[in-house]
Amino acid sequence: MTTRKAAADRFADTLGQLQGSRGVARRLLALTSDPEFDLREVVNCLEADPALAAKTLRVVNSSRYGLRCKVSSVRQAATLLGQKSLRLFAVSFSLMDGLTKGPAGPLAAGYGRRAVLMASAAARLTKLGGTVADDEAYTAGLLADVGVLIFAQYQPKIYLPAFESCFHGPELMIAERELFDTTHPELGARFLARWGLPAPVVAAVSGHHTDPAVSLAAQVADGGPVMGPESDTPLAAAMRVADLFAAAIVDPTPVRVRAATSAIKREFDVADPRMLAEQVIADLGDAPDLFGVAAQKTDAEAALAAFAEPVAVSA
Repeated sequence: MTTRKAAADRFADTLGQLQGSRGVARRLLALTSDPEFDLREVVNCLEADPALAAKTLRVVNSSRYGLRCKVSSVRQAATLLGQKSLRLFAVSFSLMDGLTKGPAGPLAAGYGRRAVLMASAAARLTKLGGTVADDEAYTAGLLADVGVLIFAQYQPKIYLPAFESCFHGPELMIAERELFDTTHPELGARFLARWGLPAPVVAAVSGHHTDPAVSLAAQVADGGPVMGPESDTPLAAAMRVADLFAAAIVDPTPVRVRAATSAIKREFDVADPRMLAEQVIADLGDAPDLFGVAAQKTDAEAALAAFAEPVAVSA
């Protein structure tokens, strides 16, 4: 076992108490692991956790599903989501509910903003490719930075100052490695694997940031983000591009916008990144339903103006 994996495992091992407290999620995973699961048992399990049931209904009634009539029954919501999506969303909501409280509470609004931006972008990009279920991409986006919350929960005095002093991405990963000998993508992936999330989701979370050893300017000069070994999967590619896209919306500097635009046009042949930015920013309204707090404010006007500027794309 490599040093990094060992370090990530040491952190993941400290989460036994948290894992045990998420009994509803574990019960749902067990119930839905059987293709012939009993929907009545699943509904009963959801209804035993009012907060989880409410979030499930909100997701089904969101613009993602475009339903004409509002769904008010947990049974109907479970039927509409289906086995795979129900498992993914139930575990995601349960984990985020536990991890965004306590010492990690100050990060909840910022986490919510980035999570929704990444989830929305990844889901919309995978729809264009047509090879990955958008619910799987949405879940990967929501949980991409779960390692940040784990660090904050268990080492808040050390981690929070480092987090606040670094821009999210390779710079933060370098600081994490110096402090803990592992990074939030590595830690998050190990944690999610233990929860039994699908291997493609775990791999995409593990590699959603670009290589910390290569500067953003160098990535742009070379034609886009440096991809790791997981990037030959459509989901991993969507996650890396969604990460660049979220970073550009949060901090719309020319180099970040150029990196995001280059990657989107190259990987997904998106002709108008500004339109995608509009859709993704609009989805930030989902954050209160998912995280219980409004997403950290984003200067939407500045971001959209930056994406409207002509961008030179390397060949």
